[in-house]
Amino acid sequence: MTRNSIEIPDEWLSRQTVDVQAVIRMQFDHIKQQDKQIAVLQSTLTRESSR
Repeated sequence: MTRNSIEIPDEWLSRQTVDVQAVIRMQFDHIKQQDKQIAVLQSTLTRESSR
């Protein structure tokens, strides 16, 4: 499973309040962490299924 890349234009982001920018960054960080966890799980499942 791969996610589509989400891109937010810097121009749009710069017009948002500091609070909105902080929430967006937190959400991006959370998504990146989830993607890392998914990659580890996929790797484990692939190894287990090839046994």
